[in-house]
Amino acid sequence: MKYEKLLPVGSVVRIGNAEDLLMIMGCNQVDLRSGTVYDYSGVAYPSGYTDDRHVFIFNHEDIGEVYSVGYLTEESTAFAEQALEENRKLRDGTLTVQEFLGDMSRFQ
Repeated sequence: MKYEKLLPVGSVVRIGNAEDLLMIMGCNQVDLRSGTVYDYSGVAYPSGYTDDRHVFIFNHEDIGEVYSVGYLTEESTAFAEQALEENRKLRDGTLTVQEFLGDMSRFQ
């Protein structure tokens, strides 16, 4: 199955030809070390989150196959539309990573 929009949380995908499946747990993810923006973060499926060393970040074009689309509601659809717009702005530079993340001091 192909899915053209950002996938919702809970979607299960295969990255390229990898053997293991991932479950999407977030979108518009930023690698804080490099400032690189990725479309998604995910964890191994079916085990889920085990620790922060086993969270994977990847882009929509890396997805080889979609096995399941996460739960969709009006709220999640509206969120996905906003996330897609933020993603576009982050990639074209009209929104900076710092503007997107806001005040990160609360995480330090």
